Amino acid sequence: MRKCYISRNYKTTKSGGGRVRTDLETIMTEMEFKNLGLPQSRHRNMVFDFFYTFTSVMKALLTMRKGDTLLLQYPMKKYYELVCDVAHSRGVRVITVIHDLGCFRRKKLTVEREMKRLAHSDALIVHNPTMHKWLLDHGYQGEMQIIGLFDYLSPQPIISKREAPHSENDYSLFFAGSLSTKHNAFIYMLPEQLKG
Repeated sequence: MRKCYISRNYKTTKSGGGRVRTDLETIMTEMEFKNLGLPQSRHRNMVFDFFYTFTSVMKALLTMRKGDTLLLQYPMKKYYELVCDVAHSRGVRVITVIHDLGCFRRKKLTVEREMKRLAHSDALIVHNPTMHKWLLDHGYQGEMQIIGLFDYLSPQPIISKREAPHSENDYSLFFAGSLSTKHNAFIYMLPEQLKG
């Protein structure tokens, strides 16, 4: 049994954050997942680009064998359902890591359409209990696992509290995400809340 993933280099999405996807690919490689991805097409001809991408995806899928596991990152703009269906026809288990739901972020998908799409996956890895409950409430019937805190990889060494050049009451917090009040207003409330 092999563990595989299809590289983001397939131009499958413009959303979901490049850093998160890249970090996840690094983690998958360290966990001995095999990247089935081929180099991304850079052609300006959209017809050629479509056929190149489609052919690349199909070639990758046809290398998979019964009993393999395929991990996909979602949203996957092109071919998500096709990839899942071809993988299943070859006896491959499909696990999907959800970075974002299109019915929330850009509202280009209806809830019903998104749930129909996600039903093609055998299992989902979701952000938190709220997303888990929402997916259950909207009919997802497959297995789900919750990530909880989604951390970024860092080349910086981890410094223990004893080595840190701070007093006992000093803390550092690194936040990776949007700093707009629209998306994360809680950040601007932290100084007042931490005083108490």
